[in-house]
Amino acid sequence: MGKNLKGRECGKGICQRKDGKYSARYSTKDGSRREKHFDTLPEARNWLADAQYEDKHNMATVAADVTVNGWYDYRMENLICGLAPNTRRNYRERYIQNIQPVIGIMPLSDVKPMHCKVILNRMEAEYAGSTIRQTYITMGTMFRNMWIGALARPGALS
Repeated sequence: MGKNLKGRECGKGICQRKDGKYSARYSTKDGSRREKHFDTLPEARNWLADAQYEDKHNMATVAADVTVNGWYDYRMENLICGLAPNTRRNYRERYIQNIQPVIGIMPLSDVKPMHCKVILNRMEAEYAGSTIRQTYITMGTMFRNMWIGALARPGALS
């Protein structure tokens, strides 16, 4: 267990450097070491827990420069290729008609729940509730591991 500058325990894999930053590190399943530095202890703990979970469950991480368009294309070609044709059609139509014009060129790491709420709010005047729900589902499947718990349900927007 690492310690902070005052001698208190920070937790397994976390220590505080002399410059005040916290260092979090762990060994992956393949034996390589991953390490990252943070300004606060909670940030270090959150990153360490997430990184270890991703490593344990073989989850792929996305490069920082990937856009929403790039992530959508990758998902359609590699991750959801086994879904029913109507499901794939619904995802494609909702993405092209409603999601892509608003956040398509944004870096994936910059997309926040408020961007998705903007998309759903813009749809309220023109679209039926079922179509708004399909868009919500499409965004939910795209961004599930990022922050889907923070996105309000379509009915809660009014």
